[in-house]
Amino acid sequence: MSLFGRSGIVRLRLIGPRRLAAAGLALLFGLAGWFPAAPASRASAAPPPPGANPLIRVGLEAGAVEFRLGAVYGYQLVNLAANQVIVSGAPGQVTRFYAQAGGVGIEGVGTYPGPVALRPAAAGSPNFIRRLTTSSTLPYRGSFEVQARDGKLTLINVLPLEDYLLGVVGREMPADWPPEALKAQAVAARSYARYQIRSGKFQAQGFDVVAGVQSQVYGGASAEDPRVTAAVQATAGQVLTYQGQVAEAFFHASGGGYTENSENVWGGSPVPYLRGVPDLDQDSPHYHWTVTFTLADLQRRFAGAGYDVGLFYDLVPAGPQGVSGRWTTLALVGSRGTTVLKSSKVREVLGLKSTLFQIVRQDPRVQTVTRSFGSIDGVTVLGARGQVAAPVGALAALGGSGRRSTGGNASRVVVARRDVPASLVLDGRGWGHGVGLSQWGARSMALKGNTYLQILGYYYRGTAIAQGSVPGGS
Repeated sequence: MSLFGRSGIVRLRLIGPRRLAAAGLALLFGLAGWFPAAPASRASAAPPPPGANPLIRVGLEAGAVEFRLGAVYGYQLVNLAANQVIVSGAPGQVTRFYAQAGGVGIEGVGTYPGPVALRPAAAGSPNFIRRLTTSSTLPYRGSFEVQARDGKLTLINVLPLEDYLLGVVGREMPADWPPEALKAQAVAARSYARYQIRSGKFQAQGFDVVAGVQSQVYGGASAEDPRVTAAVQATAGQVLTYQGQVAEAFFHASGGGYTENSENVWGGSPVPYLRGVPDLDQDSPHYHWTVTFTLADLQRRFAGAGYDVGLFYDLVPAGPQGVSGRWTTLALVGSRGTTVLKSSKVREVLGLKSTLFQIVRQDPRVQTVTRSFGSIDGVTVLGARGQVAAPVGALAALGGSGRRSTGGNASRVVVARRDVPASLVLDGRGWGHGVGLSQWGARSMALKGNTYLQILGYYYRGTAIAQGSVPGGS
């Protein structure tokens, strides 16, 4: 999910009047060094209402050849297929798991076909399990599960949802932000996690969520902070619902003055509680940004992503705008033709902060351009300013050997005239997809005295707060 007019320039205005109005609002492990004592401030979250704290399975890594795992005060290795304890590990002991033909190899122990769990020796004790990397150790709550898949290993962290949130909220929102903003983030993150558990999106891979932006950024116990813990405890078990079902509570860093309707970003049917609203994110460092691309750079980036349009001539709107001014589709114009892409794909390829931007065409000049076609019959050519000029059959075309030709099915190169800019400046606003809660907007609302319930009600219209077990939830 998320975080944290001049001479010679033609501007495409992408921002509608609603948006403009809204803008005014032990690398190697010695035992002591590898397992420092857990910070006293990292207490478990307060008990949530019954049925509101299911286990969540977090995919930490897949496709690995080995893992090194342990626990501060000791652990047990359990063969989950037989529900049998394999061996116990002493405090600070490190065990190496490796990919082995036939399952999960455990150094000095053996190979097991089914998943193997590493569990703290004493349930309920502050026994942080730890994972050794090449440069540090990473502490986690709960337990680890190691699975063998296609000759490689998958590592899963299994823990109560409320403990999971302690490692999410501080990664998705700065811990020093106002308490009401942190509470709003905690409820949104809890709701989004329960929605993903219910959806089964990653079920085939053996877990409920991943630890990155495909789900929510999760840092384990190292991401915890007393201020985050307080926000999670204060909202324990609370989730957003719409008509009695857990809401898919999307969030992003900064809306750029206006958030967006979900269908204008991902398609599909409109979601009643994911409607665009004026955003109060003007204090965000991402509220306004610009980036410049030469045509050669655009050609290289899109061709590298599989969208080769030949010599790159322009990037132009190809579909309607959303309520915020975000484009739904954009067209790549080149010598081999035009390719229409979703604006989200353009954002991905170019590494843009958002899809809310104006296209500023630097130093456009009318130039002779070529357009290649496998067959010229029935194709039309764009004129110098974008209008359809004439059928190809009425124009002269150059054949592959340079001779003039007007028909046939051989490859053709059509000669035309059009404005070609020297470079494109994308003048943008916001950071993220723009759907649901704006984190910088939540911060602003909290600083103005709004409660977390008011913040959530503003960005998720028509939702309610529920506690405990929710019908249709996990």
